[in-house]
Amino acid sequence: MASALMGQLTQRGLSRREVEVALKIFEGKTNQEAANDLFVVEKTIKFHLTNIYKKFDLKNRSGLIVEIHNMTSPGTSLPRPAQRQPKS
Repeated sequence: MASALMGQLTQRGLSRREVEVALKIFEGKTNQEAANDLFVVEKTIKFHLTNIYKKFDLKNRSGLIVEIHNMTSPGTSLPRPAQRQPKS
């Protein structure tokens, strides 16, 4: 399953490293825990997450988790978190 999920994420435009970061977040890791696991600094994780959010048109990690969950569990889709409205 992990291999198939990695392929799906790559097909959606993520780089290999972005896939690794996305999967760490899906596992429930904090930015610092993901950084430690991937031998980078936390700022690097934040950089990759910003790119992932842009590529998936997401606002936060909750949206990313839902997106990956929906890829792994067809037929049991979770609704995307509501998007915040810009302040006037």
